[in-house]
Amino acid sequence: MIFSLEKARSASHRFMGLGKLFRWASSTLDTDLLRAELEISADEYRVASLFSALFFGALFFGLITSAMFTFTHELRPAMFMGFLAGVLLFGLVLVVLLRYPKIIAGKEGEQVDKDLVYALKDILLSISSGLPMFTALTLVSKGSYGYVAKDMKKVVDKVNTGVPLDEALEELAISTPSENFQSALWQVINTSKSGADVENMLRSLISNLVSEQRSNIQKYSHELNVLTLVYMLAAVAIPTIVTTLMIILNAFASAGINELMFIILIALSFFVQLTILGLVKSRRPVVHL
Repeated sequence: MIFSLEKARSASHRFMGLGKLFRWASSTLDTDLLRAELEISADEYRVASLFSALFFGALFFGLITSAMFTFTHELRPAMFMGFLAGVLLFGLVLVVLLRYPKIIAGKEGEQVDKDLVYALKDILLSISSGLPMFTALTLVSKGSYGYVAKDMKKVVDKVNTGVPLDEALEELAISTPSENFQSALWQVINTSKSGADVENMLRSLISNLVSEQRSNIQKYSHELNVLTLVYMLAAVAIPTIVTTLMIILNAFASAGINELMFIILIALSFFVQLTILGLVKSRRPVVHL
């Protein structure tokens, strides 16, 4: 985004009607902003995203039009190509900005899941020792549990100001970006309200989370085998075959192949390799067993 959230809030009020028009394109934006902890309303964020996308689209239109006119010296085709490029970039930037809060929330959710099992084990140990739930949550908030400790600190602070524990946990369950943490919180809340055994519930919950994490690791190992094969094809096999064919065609058919084509082939191969490596990194499960 081309400006900060503070400027986005102040500049978006007069264009709030535009933000309401785009509600159909981002129906979950309110929840995504809450879970990403971005202090801006959904309509204000839509307006800011729209103007940011317009800015980048107009900038790209000017750059492409200028570049095309420099080479072709024809204004109308240059403006047409610039318009197409600008519209394409406008749509791409708008989609990315509208999905950005969901991406941020997803990344934070992964960090929560990484420490969730050990935090729940700490709570289980405290409850098994006879400590009340609030004391167990206080100990977790002071522990080294990353985002889980941070969220539990919010719960403890709210309870200390007079908010009931169940209500504070419900607010956290709504705002947390982690589905596993959300499910765990609702189970704790419902079990506490029903008077059931919280200790057995936590044991079952921890066992299920550990099994899910191990399943994710196994699934990732299978995906990694496929991605490794694709990487070898993109990095070694396909460039070698294409290079050999280009040399043969140039030698026997005078295809007019020059050094620029080889440079383009190397650049494409490098770009594909970076894309695959990024995909491997993004698919890696964030676990802490």
